[in-house]
Amino acid sequence: MPPIAKIDLYAAIRRDARAGLSGRTIEAKYRVSRRTVAKAIASAWPAPRKALPSRPSKLDGFEPVIEGILRADLDAPRKQRHTAKRIFDRLVAEHAMTDVSYPVVRRYVRERAAQIRVETGRAPVEAFVPQTHRPVMEAEVDFGEAVVNLRGEHVTCMLFALRMSYSGKAVHRIFASGGQEAFLEGHVHAFTVLGGVPAGQRDTYLRTWLGNRPVGRDGGPKVASFDQEIPLLLTGEAMAPVTAQARRLAPHPGIAYPLIRDAPLARFALVWRTAAETDLIQTFASVVTELGPIVL
Repeated sequence: MPPIAKIDLYAAIRRDARAGLSGRTIEAKYRVSRRTVAKAIASAWPAPRKALPSRPSKLDGFEPVIEGILRADLDAPRKQRHTAKRIFDRLVAEHAMTDVSYPVVRRYVRERAAQIRVETGRAPVEAFVPQTHRPVMEAEVDFGEAVVNLRGEHVTCMLFALRMSYSGKAVHRIFASGGQEAFLEGHVHAFTVLGGVPAGQRDTYLRTWLGNRPVGRDGGPKVASFDQEIPLLLTGEAMAPVTAQARRLAPHPGIAYPLIRDAPLARFALVWRTAAETDLIQTFASVVTELGPIVL
């Protein structure tokens, strides 16, 4: 069996378990232990590897000195702060450091300086926010290049891919180009294979100023674009309900997006210009209407 990424292995084990395969069958199929099968069924995410214990370094005795220099530099004028080379020279001249190379000092200074700035609130904390998706609600679509052997010649084509955000189930189709016809035809093919259309419902968020919320308004001022909305939001004169997509595509440091937990899910509809209507658009709309939302 060819090597497989652990997260893909877990996904395959969970699919087979849902399909009714026994634990022993799965163990034999993927050549894994009973413990691995149990872990995969319990969680789709493999447990992170345990961090290896840090090994002793020749720099250990000089780390407090470097720490003091870096913390003193936080309040020093920019041009008076120490570079890694200057810190290395001071360690050699003032602390008799002889058996530590400059690259080792430079690497430690780079890593520790960034950590100190975060610890003292001088830099933002890096964080990871995992995405969450509801079953059959959302799908992602994209085109990519694919090279195929067509009558003995290598031809570059466009690969249409629609992937369900929750399950990861994907539908692909090859086209000669990535134009509107391929885009619509690819959707028709994917919806037909899936037996329905993603419901397209998303959470609703309240786009509002980070300070005090406006009070005493019914409806608020009307705007024609997001650019016109920004000044009203920043001054606290307005709030606006938006979808998660707008929250992701229009971030602003002065605007917060709290989740409206008791709001109904936002729904989406097909819209197109009647003057540009084609047979393919009509076919696409009719397929969406006939199939309806995917049913679990």
